[in-house]
Amino acid sequence: MVDMRKLFKKSEKLSNKANTEYNNKLINEIHDVCRQIAQTELWFQMECDNDLIEACIHQREVLQSKYRYLVSKARENNVYIEITPENIFSI
Repeated sequence: MVDMRKLFKKSEKLSNKANTEYNNKLINEIHDVCRQIAQTELWFQMECDNDLIEACIHQREVLQSKYRYLVSKARENNVYIEITPENIFSI
């Protein structure tokens, strides 16, 4: 006969591993978006052409929307990370 407690523990371990992998992926995506936002800001500051300035603004809005989405997903999963200039560019 199958011990249900063993099955539950095994299932719980698999669930925790999948959850940890998802959380790590989420953290990496947040770091990537922060890096992209910083790069877009630099692009915006150096750009002279009006059409390309508009493209910078649009890109920044897209990235900020993606950032808000990822942060809301992180909050749902109780994932907390600190975003600083040092860890944005060090990853």
